[in-house]
Amino acid sequence: MAQVFTIPPRTLSGTILLPSTKTPTGMRTFVLDFDRSAWIDPTILMDAAFEVSFDGGTIWEAAGGFGGGCGNNVIGKAGDWRTRFTWTWRQSSNATTFVRGTLTITGGSIPISGGFLEMTP
Repeated sequence: MAQVFTIPPRTLSGTILLPSTKTPTGMRTFVLDFDRSAWIDPTILMDAAFEVSFDGGTIWEAAGGFGGGCGNNVIGKAGDWRTRFTWTWRQSSNATTFVRGTLTITGGSIPISGGFLEMTP
């Protein structure tokens, strides 16, 4: 899996816009991967929404999302505290495909790092 772009380590709260980023051509599966080892407060909530554009940013469509509490209570499949969310698009990316997103964190702040990854079919 190649890294499309990285979410640098930092502490976040409020609404964070993940900028429109060009994707590699031929990408069909989109993965958000992040480290949640320091998330210990289940009263802090995070919601995320992602969009994809196949025409250079003229038309955007929903690409997926998630939401929930930030309590650190489940170990990932690999035995670590990383979490991956995966979405498959309706078509493979082309030379004009972009992805963007919004994270909304309420009730406090959380440390976050990770990135968007590509998976080819």
